[in-house]
Amino acid sequence: MSILVIGNDDRQRRLCELLLHEGYDARAYDGDLSFGETVILPLPLSRDGVTVNTVPELTLSEITAASCGRRIFFGKAPADFVKETERVAELCCDYNEIDSFLWENARITAEAALALAIDTLPIQIFGMNAVVIGFGRIAKILSKYLKALGAKVTVCARKPSDLGYASAEGYEAYSIADGFSSPLPHKPDAVFNTAPALLIDREASWLFSGAVAFDLAGGGAMSQYDGEVVMALALPAKYSPLGAAQALFNSIKDKL
Repeated sequence: MSILVIGNDDRQRRLCELLLHEGYDARAYDGDLSFGETVILPLPLSRDGVTVNTVPELTLSEITAASCGRRIFFGKAPADFVKETERVAELCCDYNEIDSFLWENARITAEAALALAIDTLPIQIFGMNAVVIGFGRIAKILSKYLKALGAKVTVCARKPSDLGYASAEGYEAYSIADGFSSPLPHKPDAVFNTAPALLIDREASWLFSGAVAFDLAGGGAMSQYDGEVVMALALPAKYSPLGAAQALFNSIKDKL
């Protein structure tokens, strides 16, 4: 099988190498869209809804036009791209909706977030007061890692079920159903945001005074935070590209 890998980040480069090692006829995109029965695109597919992420000279409409009869794999695509591509492609698969990939990607992201925090913070993880906002896959694994290294972890979530789970795991549980309206259990040293929503506005920033914030979600979630913000996006491709490529390959190999 011939596979075209599109994307210039380290995960896509490692994926192409991995596919070659596994015996596939794989090639990195070099301006020619005609090669390959299968096309594997990056995660997220696009950051502007028009061009391919990391390959700004290539548009989504060009991908759709070249998709007829091919297997197309991508992560987090705009709805109109999915609709049009499904109409002409043999197979249209968003690997970011495959549960095994999501959990493995979350584990790599959490590990990378720890590495970034260790590189950035002026204090050690042990004994640190850490706030984790959100309680999805990344937050669950990151909270576990932080606690294992001796941090005191406060989980901020909306759902009572998430708060109950967090409490059962030994974390401080803080409800944000009504936002950040009361003091946190401990003065935080670091904040790890995993929620793609503006939850800490300027009025709530005083609760986190002096804490370094790591934004793993983006989308302007920390745009009003009155303190140091470290953007921590696309961590798997930056910190563990080979592991990230392996996770992607494992999630789609049965569909190749």
